[in-house]
Amino acid sequence: MKGLNSKFYNKYFCLFGDCYPVSDSKRCAVYLLNSNRIEILPLDAFELLHLLKNDTIGSVASNYHNSEVIYNWVAYFLKIGIGFLTSDISGFCYPKILPQFSPSHIKRLQLEYSSTSNYNLSEVAKAIEELHCKHAEIRFLGNDITNEFVSFFLNFFRVSCLRSIILYIDGKHFRVKDATQITETNKKVNKIIICNTRELSFADDVLTTQGTLQYFSQKKWPIDRLIINRAMFAEAFHYNTFYNNKMAIDKIGFIRNDLYLPETYGKFDKCIDICQIVHSSSFRRFWKISPDQIEELKDNALRYAIYPAREIIMSEEKFHIKIYYCPLNIEILIPTH
Repeated sequence: MKGLNSKFYNKYFCLFGDCYPVSDSKRCAVYLLNSNRIEILPLDAFELLHLLKNDTIGSVASNYHNSEVIYNWVAYFLKIGIGFLTSDISGFCYPKILPQFSPSHIKRLQLEYSSTSNYNLSEVAKAIEELHCKHAEIRFLGNDITNEFVSFFLNFFRVSCLRSIILYIDGKHFRVKDATQITETNKKVNKIIICNTRELSFADDVLTTQGTLQYFSQKKWPIDRLIINRAMFAEAFHYNTFYNNKMAIDKIGFIRNDLYLPETYGKFDKCIDICQIVHSSSFRRFWKISPDQIEELKDNALRYAIYPAREIIMSEEKFHIKIYYCPLNIEILIPTH
């Protein structure tokens, strides 16, 4: 017995606690949540990882005609950093995937506001506190938005429980210097996107684009832009990351799950019980429709990294989203045998 055989024969191979292999009908994706990356492996490698859970490498290899293939795969697993060798697996168990706890009723708020909006900003600030909302995306519609107005608007949320605010603003009367002033004086604002402008910004927290705000409002999140981190994985394992814990108020004041979605749940005013709406079964009905339940995603090994920013449609008691393709054609790396 030489080389890898003697080194691995009596050892067990265990995945690191932050590594989760997920398979589909064609391949396996190993999520490495400590380094926020994914390793793509062929389906045979996924089956091998399953066999290695309870038996030594030598025991598993002895069941194969070409045992060298098994040892080469284990060497490759070690090389890409998805696991380790041990002589004893007693007491070792793979961690359960638990959703991260949050005291927030709503974690993300989308807000549209224009010169014609007539809902009360003080009531919005009050609702943010009641819902323990942490993050807000505010879109100022129209080309009459000024620095003075934005500063006035943000004063309503200066002492709120919000931790971060992203602003989208038309650039006709709003300049990069105005945005810089706001980010310097309001620490909750961590990014401002100025649309419809030829100005350039080299700051990390101020972005500029010639595209209109309407263009960005209608632009859908690319289904092949993966989000790989522990929070995303844990949430996607149990929930729909697009719908879950999110609320939107459009420029007229209608309450939605997202500004992109057509369905409304009442109009925001001081008489409405915002907590009652958020906790209603109709508002939450898609929150727990995870990728495992969506026809277009459930057989995709990358489903826990896909942000499914699409409307859910029910057909024949099955859940669907409108997508034209999914990120399936990713190169599979195979070690040299």
